[in-house]
Amino acid sequence: MLASTSVLLLHIEDQPEIADLFSSMLQREAKKCGLGLSIEWASTFNEGLQRAQKIPPPDLILLDLGLPGQKPEETMARIPELEEYGPVYVLTGRTEREIREK
Repeated sequence: MLASTSVLLLHIEDQPEIADLFSSMLQREAKKCGLGLSIEWASTFNEGLQRAQKIPPPDLILLDLGLPGQKPEETMARIPELEEYGPVYVLTGRTEREIREK
């Protein structure tokens, strides 16, 4: 079992039901590992960036590629703004082919 460790995760996702699903799954898995997990949720890229800039910064950022108000390629282009605050993992319901075609 891991030492008492706590992780702060920032999830940028515009659909609350998906954010809740991920939160439940991640909390359950973290508990199995003896890991403390705090999850902050933001529904837009800008809101997520503001939360990432808080102290302490997140240990990990999960970013939905299909956020409202911007195209997926615009979201991808803005990832460096978030990477300054923690590693970014991109989530999407799109296929690789759909992303390439855009």
